[in-house]
Amino acid sequence: MNSLTGSSNLNFSRRTFLQAAGGTAAGLSLSSHHWLSSLAAAQPAGQPKRPAVVRAVFIYPPTASLRKVGYYSWPGSTFDAEGRQSQYTLGLQAIERKLGMRITVEPQALDENGSVTRFINEIKTNPPDGLLLVPFKKGHFPHVTRIVQETKIPTVVLATLGVLLVGHVRELHRKPGVYMINSLDNLDAVEQGMNMIRTASWMKQSCILNIARAAAADRTVPHLGTKVRTVANTGFIEEFKRTQATAEVKRLAAAYRDNAAKVIQPNEEDILDAARACITLKHVVEAEKADAVMMDCLPGLKHP
Repeated sequence: MNSLTGSSNLNFSRRTFLQAAGGTAAGLSLSSHHWLSSLAAAQPAGQPKRPAVVRAVFIYPPTASLRKVGYYSWPGSTFDAEGRQSQYTLGLQAIERKLGMRITVEPQALDENGSVTRFINEIKTNPPDGLLLVPFKKGHFPHVTRIVQETKIPTVVLATLGVLLVGHVRELHRKPGVYMINSLDNLDAVEQGMNMIRTASWMKQSCILNIARAAAADRTVPHLGTKVRTVANTGFIEEFKRTQATAEVKRLAAAYRDNAAKVIQPNEEDILDAARACITLKHVVEAEKADAVMMDCLPGLKHP
């Protein structure tokens, strides 16, 4: 899939968005007493992962200052920016709990260049896994593009309809590493962006065990950051020989056989050996503290 499109007027490359992910951030969670309770349910298979961290910031001038001049520009002089920020923050807390991640919201909106510079410097010093930028005023859009360009962190931009013009949206909607949401109050789309950042963070923390003829140095998959640990197949072979037809193995073999539409070639011994191999791989992966496994299987099959 090259891009994502939908009712939110989205069009971007998932791959390029995820390729830009990385890093950690310091800071307090929106709801630190809630996210821990949901973290276990949100964890992937394999070794425990550090929760993904996103820094979220709203970008607009104080409404009181605009009322003095009597003009807010887009989205209008009656727009309650501070109230909308509070509303969105509650929604982000729900996303944080659901995904088991940390979404740290800046309590003060970015307005002047100085506040934007400070925020950018903080991000460069302690890079999070991603950013969420929510502009509420058309004239502040240069702050958004500046943050994207200078931090080079995977970024979700939520620009609700009525805030930006088409030219602003086009400036970012195809930019690698940016998920541009131009829609109504679409927090479902924000959740999707947070989920992508979380997935990229997990992939950076994951290890794939590669069982091959001979051991080799660890390597890292470009862009994804996933570690590949290559070990000799002798460990698998020895573990396979130790793995007997236990009750667990027999249950797995029975599931293979009983759930098959038709058994054509493998006999009972073949099916049992397949179940033994599966349990063996499970044990080897656990011993290596890996998250997944791949195997040059033909050399290994010659020995057991």
